[in-house]
Amino acid sequence: MSQVNLLPPEVRQKIKLRRLTIGIGLAGSGVIALLILFWVAQGVTLQRVERETTAQEATNAELTTQVNDLQVYQDLEDQLTSRDTLVASALENEVSWSSVLRDVQLIIPDRIGLSSFTGSINEAGNAGEEEEVGIIGEMEFGGQSEGTLRLARWIARQTEVNGWANPWLSSATETEEFSNQYEFSSTVDLLTGATTPRGKGPTGTEAGA
Repeated sequence: MSQVNLLPPEVRQKIKLRRLTIGIGLAGSGVIALLILFWVAQGVTLQRVERETTAQEATNAELTTQVNDLQVYQDLEDQLTSRDTLVASALENEVSWSSVLRDVQLIIPDRIGLSSFTGSINEAGNAGEEEEVGIIGEMEFGGQSEGTLRLARWIARQTEVNGWANPWLSSATETEEFSNQYEFSSTVDLLTGATTPRGKGPTGTEAGA
């Protein structure tokens, strides 16, 4: 059965307009409600973030205080490290000259007498090519020998001492013709093997401990 709307067109238009206005109002109210909910949620999130930030700042302040309290120990460690480095540098390539003299006594042939002896160690960092081949210093001997055979034996025996290398007879001059007495001078290089345990650095010190 068909329905007939007897309302005048003006009334029907007003009803449609009213319904449209109500719909728009409801839609706007819904949007506003959503915006209010979003704003409330954002406020809650912001408060949570602020609480977490405050807690983290308190933690950071506590950690900073602890670090500052421990800094004094770090400073002491740095000072000890600096002193250890200074001591190690001062003792680098240290040679026990008493041990050197004992070795001289053990290898010097009979009827050879020494009148002079000097020993020197290269300064750390200034050895150049010698440092690369392990030469840390040099010794020079001067004295008198009965015959050249003993001089040859003296030079040969120097190669038997640990840490000695490259023995060299610098000069040998007969004091008087046919006297068979010679004034001589000789040199020998010192290698790292001649250093004391602490002169070898931390590794050498531990090995000798």
